[in-house]
Amino acid sequence: MSRLHEIAEGAATGSTAATYADIRRVTGVPFVVFIYRVLATQPGRLERVWADIGPNLGSAAGRAAMAEVVRAADRGAAGLAGVVVPLPAAALAACDLDGAAVAATLEGFRRANSANVVALWALLDGVAGDPAPAGPAPAAADMAPDGLPMADLALLPAETLALLEEMSRPVAGDALPILIPSLWRTFAHDAALLALLWSALRPALESESLPPAVAALSAHGRGLAQGLPFRVRRLDDEAARSVVERFLRAIPSMLVTGALLQTVLAELPGSTRGTGSRHSA
Repeated sequence: MSRLHEIAEGAATGSTAATYADIRRVTGVPFVVFIYRVLATQPGRLERVWADIGPNLGSAAGRAAMAEVVRAADRGAAGLAGVVVPLPAAALAACDLDGAAVAATLEGFRRANSANVVALWALLDGVAGDPAPAGPAPAAADMAPDGLPMADLALLPAETLALLEEMSRPVAGDALPILIPSLWRTFAHDAALLALLWSALRPALESESLPPAVAALSAHGRGLAQGLPFRVRRLDDEAARSVVERFLRAIPSMLVTGALLQTVLAELPGSTRGTGSRHSA
């Protein structure tokens, strides 16, 4: 089935590669998330978008807004916490999973997704702030450590792809082209682990409580976007707006999911200890 086209980090060149590097520098996340890789498919679009949102995400107000989004995501996940339980330690041990890499992965997506709930609403609505000061936006105070590698969808078996698509529907919908969140792809190297995570998360992700929690988180991010200090030009490209609107369902959903994963993986040594305890991006 068709999936959203992207420019992978390893395939980026020229101004796209330079923009990817700046996104990593400002957000403090060692990878570039899916929405930017999709926006980069049209020449010049990502560069224009990042010129507006980069300075905002690097500002004190932007970082405070991102931290508030994290707190809101934790509140949303708390309402679903009773639906998920930790996976048994023995089952996790059988997957030979690196707990430190899992912790780094969850921290990276937590940072990136909290930034993008605010940034994408700013792009859809526009922000009537002052022009950004000249020069590069401030870098994050620290860089999140590297986590699990992201699987190449083209190299995965058909059964794993089918499972990824099934896992994506509750958080990203079933519209075409299919949107498979990057966080799922970091666990897709191990089909057994992916299935185990899905069995643990599915009751929460398919519950009636998830949509209102996600809607509340998204609405909160929309309000925070209007407090950004620098002007953001409203995104007028209808095709790009449609893509951003899809991600504004998926990203808040995956923020809540990431918080739930901390519960699911609590028995994995090193996987959740300290995750989300600091937020510098």
